[in-house]
Amino acid sequence: MPISRTEDLFTLIKSLSKSEKRAFRLYVERIAESQNLVYMKIFDAMDQQKVLNEPEIKRKIKSQNSTSYSNAKRHLYEQLMISLRLIQKSKKANIKVRELIDFCYILYDKGLYLQTLKILERAKYLAHKNHLDFALLTLLELEKTIHSRHITRTPEEPVEYLLDEVAELGSSINERISSTNLKLHLHKYYINHGHVRSEEEERIFVARYQDEVLQGFRPRSAIEKVTFRQTLVWYYYILNDFHQCFHHASKWIDAFESDTELLHRDINLLLRGYHYALTGLFSIRDHERHGTYLQRFEKLCEEQKSKLSENSFIIRFMYLNVARLDHFFLRGDFVGTVNRIKRIERQLQKHEYASKMDQHKIKVINYKIAWSYLGQNKASTALSYLLAIVEDSKNSLRKDIQIYSRIMILMCYYDMDMLARLHQSIVTFKKYFNRVSISTDFQDLSIKMFRALLRAGSSDQIEIFKEFHEKFEEIKKDRFEKRSFIYLDIENWMLSKIKKQSLSQLLSQSL
Repeated sequence: MPISRTEDLFTLIKSLSKSEKRAFRLYVERIAESQNLVYMKIFDAMDQQKVLNEPEIKRKIKSQNSTSYSNAKRHLYEQLMISLRLIQKSKKANIKVRELIDFCYILYDKGLYLQTLKILERAKYLAHKNHLDFALLTLLELEKTIHSRHITRTPEEPVEYLLDEVAELGSSINERISSTNLKLHLHKYYINHGHVRSEEEERIFVARYQDEVLQGFRPRSAIEKVTFRQTLVWYYYILNDFHQCFHHASKWIDAFESDTELLHRDINLLLRGYHYALTGLFSIRDHERHGTYLQRFEKLCEEQKSKLSENSFIIRFMYLNVARLDHFFLRGDFVGTVNRIKRIERQLQKHEYASKMDQHKIKVINYKIAWSYLGQNKASTALSYLLAIVEDSKNSLRKDIQIYSRIMILMCYYDMDMLARLHQSIVTFKKYFNRVSISTDFQDLSIKMFRALLRAGSSDQIEIFKEFHEKFEEIKKDRFEKRSFIYLDIENWMLSKIKKQSLSQLLSQSL
């Protein structure tokens, strides 16, 4: 195995649970005297360290030869993966099926064709049951090879059935590949361009993708239906059509609920389905259905808790906490987020999610937390989260969060009466907006408003807010500007100044 980078090995060891470490030690003891193995000394040394210290590891194992040390690390990584594979085999059907495929090739190479066919049947059953179509195609091709090269005395009818099955499966896989390729193209488009921002962008996007998305694929199996809905979710999400985004995400969820085997196969895909359904409902400000789907999501996570992998826990942590915070915001219950935020930050530290989660996703959580504190009239606390986001702009997947974080910083400085900082930041942020080449009326109007507030006397502040509130209301009618108000509710923040109410009071009254 080519992997021997010390950081990768250390990270893998630190990701192991107590039971996985115990299983690894038992596995090594079965194959050798573990106390005499150099790679086990490396394992023990790394396991004891909280922060990687390679010179200390080399000192402990008395390593003089860099080549043998690298070989020992490589071997340790390989043995860890074999041990983990043995543990996962009973939990993951795809791993079990791949093992049976390996057995088939081993038996075939030994000339035991009939035994190979018996193992093939077992592997095909598991592959069928768990929608493992690509593994199934490998099995069917191997079965064809055996029948075509050797006398197996198989009746003609099963062979004809095999040929029909291969043809049907091949057609289905080709369609799925085309569909997943399209989904990836849409995802790439969003990473590079975000939502469409003008009629011209919309025209180009629709001309490029509409026919392919809406007419190019007709799903048959449950997994094909999910892939189809995923593609539609991305298509409408990019077009800012959050009603359709929710509709197809809900159908995505329904496809899982109609096929329990699909749930066992890929629960992460269902978690994502709930995430997009909840995102759509939050975007259209439907707090009642958002609450209903959040309850369903929480129930699913609780019921499946014991079956979730570490990766699933990370996905669950991100999506569930974002949805919970969003639900508080929809109800205007900023105070209610206090305990939830404490739990989020405690979990980030306790479970080391921060080191495994994508940094952009952590920024999204921090952005939500900042908005919560601003809604609680704790602008200085909100500011600390926002500054952390803008100071690490290189790790942001998209520029949107950087733009809205900067506008929220201006809101914080205003609330804190830090006018000098406000003036300085207006100049700096305007240059940033020009540099990233993402210009919207929302951004421009925000800058103009804060400049006007700086020039006006204290007695004129309310009138300034009223004037710009009307202007924001006007640009909100533009469907391409509407998403800015979803990301940052500056409109209600202004209204709270005009009515001299807290954001919580204002939003709760609007329900």
